[in-house]
Amino acid sequence: MEERPAAEAARRRLILGVRAGLYALVVVLTLAGRRTWGDGIALALLGAVAIGASVPFGHPVVRRWQPVAEGVLACLIMLALDPLPEPMLPYLLAPALAAGLFGGFSPAIITSGLAVLTLGLGRFSRDTATSWTNYLGTISQWGLITLAVGLLGGWVARLQDGQPEPENAAYASAYRLLSQLRMVSRQLSGGLDPVSLSQGLLDHLRPTLSYDRGGVYVRSAGGRLAPMAFSGDERLNWKLEGPPFDEAWAASVPVQQDTALTRGIEGFSAVIPLQIGLRTFGFVALERAQPAFDLDQLRAASRVVEEQALRLETALLFSEVRTLATAEERRRLAREIHDGIAQELASLGYV
Repeated sequence: MEERPAAEAARRRLILGVRAGLYALVVVLTLAGRRTWGDGIALALLGAVAIGASVPFGHPVVRRWQPVAEGVLACLIMLALDPLPEPMLPYLLAPALAAGLFGGFSPAIITSGLAVLTLGLGRFSRDTATSWTNYLGTISQWGLITLAVGLLGGWVARLQDGQPEPENAAYASAYRLLSQLRMVSRQLSGGLDPVSLSQGLLDHLRPTLSYDRGGVYVRSAGGRLAPMAFSGDERLNWKLEGPPFDEAWAASVPVQQDTALTRGIEGFSAVIPLQIGLRTFGFVALERAQPAFDLDQLRAASRVVEEQALRLETALLFSEVRTLATAEERRRLAREIHDGIAQELASLGYV
């Protein structure tokens, strides 16, 4: 279970306080009822286990199994005393809660189950006057309590993970991403201007596939095709909602047509889809008079478009992020104009 730093720190403080409180309770209950050297040694060892369990580990696997080891070691310490020291059993709530908070439901169940199993198997290795019925009743009772506490910790952790990050955390993430983007953008040879990259795409295509006129179209926010760049004598007058664009979109392959059949103009046209993976975000449209586009040439042009498509889509994504970042500034200026300059001009008009 991946945790946010603030939530993880809060959980560590919580379990540290619970562990210290339970250990103090165990010490008071034990010394109030029994005062032997064995009890003192067991309390000291239990304190060492509590200190070791409070040390934070960065590795997720170690952090996941740390409460399990704490619970098993605590049970082994208790089994060294005869009879089983019931005043020390409340300490088992600490590893169960830690397992639930840091790992979820499964580690909480495993921690409680292994603790009960350890206490149950330890009964065979000792000669005690306590009957099996009383012994099983005691460990079953505390096993159910530790299980309930562990599941409660898992439920609390799930509720915290489901909450949205605070606003400052979102800004911190945005700052890290924008800092990385700034460093990367300085290393890009073609920059992040969609128009310049679209024009460069047409220039890269000309040595591979000669054409008279060409254009680059991308999907806008409204889902319609918007022109980004043109090359040639005049701009293409494409009917963007019909063939060959629909065929290229559906098949995700270059499509060639005779313009004399579709538009009444002598010549040939080709549409090459712009794709990132399996997603098509635009097209490259080409026209020339003669001859028809060769299949091998179209394949070679598709490879050039595929190489340039990543650059263009990156520039479009950056443009969208920049637009979102400046939207609030535009709204602020609009409010200032409406509340300030616009009203002053209206007053002058009335005068």
